[in-house]
Amino acid sequence: MPTSSRWRAESRRVIREVLAGLPRDATRRECTRALRAAYPFGSRKHHPYRCWCAEQRRALEERFGAWGETRQGGTRVAFVLGRRPREGRLWLDVRCDWCHRTLRRSCLFCGAARDRLAQIVADPTFRALRTDPAAEGVLRDWLAEQGISVEREP
Repeated sequence: MPTSSRWRAESRRVIREVLAGLPRDATRRECTRALRAAYPFGSRKHHPYRCWCAEQRRALEERFGAWGETRQGGTRVAFVLGRRPREGRLWLDVRCDWCHRTLRRSCLFCGAARDRLAQIVADPTFRALRTDPAAEGVLRDWLAEQGISVEREP
């Protein structure tokens, strides 16, 4: 059962090879230029290009950190995609380092992310995709198109 589309899988493979070929101290700009030159899908439009851009952004964030990353005093906020144990449905949640430590459900760090989460889970597309166990890759692609970068549940 694939966890992502073929476009994302190919994007990840090419990006991994390009970044591995660069020196470890390469700047973000140098990495971006190398990735731009390595684009494998021909025309830069439609779904393959969106997958490439999302995977490129994810890889650069892993290496350099996000532009305007939500970090204040060491607090990190992330969207987490996992499965409900008994139901098997996919579920999206927000993980906030500060709220997790204090056992609260919302704080100043993650309030905006929780507001965005409420919009996403109310969307009919999300509701339809989360009930299909084989649609995890499609759901990840859809979330990426919505501007939501997700991590796996710990």
